Amino acid sequence: MTNLGILAQFRGDYPASEAFHADGLGIFRALNDEHGVAFSLVTLAATAHLSGNHVRAKMLYGEGLTAFRSLNDKRGVAATLNNLGNVASEEHDIVTAKQFYEESLELFRDLGDLHEVAASLSNLAVVMRDRQDDVGAIERCRESLQLYRALGDRRGMVGCLVFLARMDAGRGAYEQAAHLLGMADALNDAGEHGASLFPSDYAYLTTEVQGQMGTDCFTDAWNAGRALSIDEATHDVLPVSLVEPDKPAPSPPLTRRQREVATLIAQGRTNRQIAEALFIAERTADTHVEHILARLGFDSRSQIAAWIADHHV
Repeated sequence: MTNLGILAQFRGDYPASEAFHADGLGIFRALNDEHGVAFSLVTLAATAHLSGNHVRAKMLYGEGLTAFRSLNDKRGVAATLNNLGNVASEEHDIVTAKQFYEESLELFRDLGDLHEVAASLSNLAVVMRDRQDDVGAIERCRESLQLYRALGDRRGMVGCLVFLARMDAGRGAYEQAAHLLGMADALNDAGEHGASLFPSDYAYLTTEVQGQMGTDCFTDAWNAGRALSIDEATHDVLPVSLVEPDKPAPSPPLTRRQREVATLIAQGRTNRQIAEALFIAERTADTHVEHILARLGFDSRSQIAAWIADHHV
């Protein structure tokens, strides 16, 4: 029933999706399958959310959240909090959205799920922009961009670059915006199977920036952005008028083994997987991770992954 509900949801047939998910919820309850009940509540909430029924979506997400908390299912809690953040954001309740996203982000950091960390950071960037905290939004988006780069996620990278370009255009930094749009276009061209990676506002934003700059100036800046390599593109993104340029601090030294462990962390490996890859005990892997965090002054695995991306280790 659950799979049929998901299929109907994918097709946009929300009444059928809700009926299938409701049937699945009844079955899971009859079986006393608490995980199944929690999952069904959240999938029912997602159907209500997609159909525009925010009141029902929030109620069902709340029930699902309570169920996942009772099961101590950290991933289920994190995902549901993120969904509640999405609903709050769509309702322009940015204070509540920020609270949900921040709690979700911390749980995903604890889980070491770098894809979800990157997505949560992007969500937070939008909320902070809406709160007119441009510097905070830039910081979250830049960390998200670094993680997407480490993960090889071009769609995520393109989304971050377009977000930053939108912020630049909003403050009149049109040349920087054109530069970023060119970077995004180059990454899109490098994608597989010719599928567009652009978010929905790319074309509108490009037209707006070109109109402000004039065709010749825009084309020059856009081509300069396109000419950068992926590494250059994902490092040259911080708007210079928001943050004073600093001379980069020297990289804290890591031993050869620590660099190997840090690289595996950036690939999303757990400590057990790191131990298997390097033929060491899991406790030894735990110790390496602790030492890396201490040496770099970090408190999360996602920060290690971003550091790896920044320093080309």
